[in-house]
Amino acid sequence: MRNAIERRVDRLAEQWQAFAADPALRLLRWRATADDLRMVDLFVDVQGEELGTTPDVFVRLRPAFGDPSRYASNLLSAFLDQYDTTRHDLEAQGIAAGWQIPEAAVDETDPAFLVRVATSFQAYYADRMQCLVLVLAPGAVADERAFAAWLIDLLQQALPPTLRLMVPDPADAPRLDGLDQRAPGLAVTIEPGLDMPGALEELARSEGVEGPAKLFRVNLASIANAGARGNLTAAERAAGRALEVARKEDWADQALVVHMALAAVYLSAGRAADAVGSYRKASIAAEAVAAKGHPAAAKLRLSAAMGEGAALVAAAR
Repeated sequence: MRNAIERRVDRLAEQWQAFAADPALRLLRWRATADDLRMVDLFVDVQGEELGTTPDVFVRLRPAFGDPSRYASNLLSAFLDQYDTTRHDLEAQGIAAGWQIPEAAVDETDPAFLVRVATSFQAYYADRMQCLVLVLAPGAVADERAFAAWLIDLLQQALPPTLRLMVPDPADAPRLDGLDQRAPGLAVTIEPGLDMPGALEELARSEGVEGPAKLFRVNLASIANAGARGNLTAAERAAGRALEVARKEDWADQALVVHMALAAVYLSAGRAADAVGSYRKASIAAEAVAAKGHPAAAKLRLSAAMGEGAALVAAAR
């Protein structure tokens, strides 16, 4: 049986394959939460392993987007560097590694040359991939409008259907809203909706033998899950159940974790005063941990105190 994380990777694979099956589309933008984007990263990594389920090869390129006139050449350099580092491994596996970059018929800083190189690479390894997917994940973007314009320019380079682009876009600070409308029929946005807090709760419920440890894990996961859904009452109830387990088992360090988790939920909901109270309870738990000679007591004390300080600032106190 597939676990909660594996099922979400499967869902991403299904969404990707639906995109790749459309011969007209060239760019998939994932508009997603930070948790979901981490799963997109995992999906990309999995496709490079034997567990991968798609017929495509994904190459993640991380150069920052600064000067638009240099971005294509920076991507090209990153692409070639990755290939050069894998040549030996490919040869060791009996896979041809003799592909060479085609001669430049245009300026190497022109996005058209990047398309030509990527198309050549896919053709060389056509028996091993259906599509070559360039995952553009810049570490920083100096100008969001310029980045969107650069992507549209790239899409206008007559990309073949065997070359696709993937761009992660954080939902809390999206860079590329409106891209679909500016490149109709070429770009599409997918919001994966993976419910990662729910996935962690599923994992907690499904793994391990029944007993206090599992009961504690389930309720700890439920705190974050309920908080992500904006259900503070459910988060407080889950925290109460987890604290009851910690009390019965004399787990002062785990009680501290519960108070910290609930405090984070309160802060996210804008209830800074309640967060201060939870962090102070975490500090009390830290003292109980210290009394037992726990080796991490000092770090736990510091974490609780720093959290309380942040909450006091948020509460303008």
